[in-house]
Amino acid sequence: MRNVSRRRFLWQTTGGLALAAAKPALKITSVKAVPLRVRGVEIPRNQTASRQVLSDFDSRRWRQFGPFSQLGGAILVQIRTDQGITGYGMGGGGGAAVYIIENHLSDLLMGTNPMNIELLWDQMFASTSFYGRRGVAIMAISGIDLALWDIAGKQAGLPVYRLLGGPTKEKVPAYYTGNDVEQGLKLGFGGVKISSFNDARTGKEGLRRDAERILAARKTLGPEPLLMVDALCAWDVPYTLELAERVAEARVHFIEEPLPPDDIDGYSRLCREVRGARIASGEHEATRFGFQELIRHKAVHIPR
Repeated sequence: MRNVSRRRFLWQTTGGLALAAAKPALKITSVKAVPLRVRGVEIPRNQTASRQVLSDFDSRRWRQFGPFSQLGGAILVQIRTDQGITGYGMGGGGGAAVYIIENHLSDLLMGTNPMNIELLWDQMFASTSFYGRRGVAIMAISGIDLALWDIAGKQAGLPVYRLLGGPTKEKVPAYYTGNDVEQGLKLGFGGVKISSFNDARTGKEGLRRDAERILAARKTLGPEPLLMVDALCAWDVPYTLELAERVAEARVHFIEEPLPPDDIDGYSRLCREVRGARIASGEHEATRFGFQELIRHKAVHIPR
């Protein structure tokens, strides 16, 4: 049997191909991308002043994510077709991703049938693999991929979630992401995820303050709502192990991305040794290949 991807299988079994086949083939006539400013996300454009204030070893210098990171570097992709159907997709990578789209991927896409979503993804991934595979190139491809699915939904006259198989539940649990724990409770969420923790380089004092924040959050939440923490890749293995032990009574549901994304051995150790809290990771993986490595090394409890 020929290998069939999950997306292709869902597309076929939901009748998406049949709906598309009944209409004339589309052709891509325009591919554009622009940086998209996300409200509430501020990216410093001029770092000179900060460099004058901060010492070379200040821990904040490891947290300057710059204008090409996910939300801070959001982009909007617009793909037009010869039949007037326009698709939009949100990606990341900021101006760097826009440059890749305008100077590489747009030439690959022009004149093609946007309904060949899986084929075009494979071609874009292979064509950028010598400089991409992760990071900015995949963020650019992601925006294009979403725009193609938007076109597919409009061509079929169905919302994209229907093309992907439709809902399996009427409702799904949701949690509040933010450091205002009381606000999360007021909004009626069943859990809260807090972030903005100290870097592991701040040592014991930073660890103490982080532990106090987590314990205080649990006290505010009470015994029932879920409590999650997102370290934004700022910790190391010893820091995470000690912190998890100190806050065991807070019953943290999961610790998200405590380590840098490539520390698979470290994640594997945390999955073995942390008690109570689960380890969530994968937000900075880009494709099935990265997730395969996390799962193969037993380096994640909750893929993100």
